[in-house]
Amino acid sequence: MPSHLIYLAADDPAARHQAGVRLALSTQAAAMAPDLPPDGGGVESGYAQTLLWLLQQALPEAVCHRDPVQITVLASPLLGNADQRALLAWLREFGLTPLLLAPGQRLPLSQWYELVHSRATLVIGASLQPVADWLHAHTGIPDYRFNGLHDLAQCDRLQQLLTRLSGRLPSASQRLQRRQLCDTLLHSSTLSGVRLALALSADRLLAYLPLLRQVGLRLECALLADTPSAHSGLLCPQTRHQLGCDHLLIGDSRHLAATLPLGADLLLSDQALCARQRGMPPPAPCGTLPQLELTMSRQGREVASLGYHGIAMLLQQWQQQFSQLALPSTSRGWIWPSAPRPVPRTLKPLR
Repeated sequence: MPSHLIYLAADDPAARHQAGVRLALSTQAAAMAPDLPPDGGGVESGYAQTLLWLLQQALPEAVCHRDPVQITVLASPLLGNADQRALLAWLREFGLTPLLLAPGQRLPLSQWYELVHSRATLVIGASLQPVADWLHAHTGIPDYRFNGLHDLAQCDRLQQLLTRLSGRLPSASQRLQRRQLCDTLLHSSTLSGVRLALALSADRLLAYLPLLRQVGLRLECALLADTPSAHSGLLCPQTRHQLGCDHLLIGDSRHLAATLPLGADLLLSDQALCARQRGMPPPAPCGTLPQLELTMSRQGREVASLGYHGIAMLLQQWQQQFSQLALPSTSRGWIWPSAPRPVPRTLKPLR
């Protein structure tokens, strides 16, 4: 299936780049402000470029001493506040001490100096590849890179890594959550074959794509608000072909109504999430295409969507939303979805 890269008139790229710069500056308590030229990308590339500059300014020369339980975590804007808390709790279950560099997490300058003592570095988000490359070359600390933690295989990979680093087996809670996710995946057949349009950042597209394929959703079209980083692979025709969609568009929300409904039944977008993270009003609905929510909330509080528990809850939310829709099928008929099959164990948000 051919995959074409189409550039549309996007929002002001310089403004989006500066939004990424501000996110990166929020990670450090000291007042350091870089004077870097925009690289032509957007929020994710601006964040990565500025984070790299901050590390280059703050980190001392590499030292031989390694803390056996300290782990550095580099996270892109892919992870919201709830995701960050869930990831930190996951690492602490294994007796590890994480130092998190992520949007909104202010790390004192003294702890920036401690990064060179970490035993390993976890990198979450494809846009942070150049940051990980420099940090590994500067410190010699081994790194482990994940596009995301939003599908079973990546969660298993992290679980195995933490077991090896800590010498501890997964807790009973983690084993139970994995079984619950497997049950939920088995009962997600109501989503199979539904044609999906995506309007996501490059990092979120790469993070969620394995899960979307695992539950049988068909990707018809993908719209990126920013030009993806070359490190994401999305600029490579072979990688775009592996996405399994006809077109990969680079534009903004104004193009959703005109481009995404072509052959699609549902829209999965992160624009409302991005606006909320940046303190901006939510965007107006685009067209009449039904939309799946990318985030979850409980009593007004955001709930994590990564890890075994978060993925299972997100799938249940999608099934509930889908059961309320009547969607055209690919066989010229109509799909009138019934209520999703009951999941053997009812999941509740972790407190």
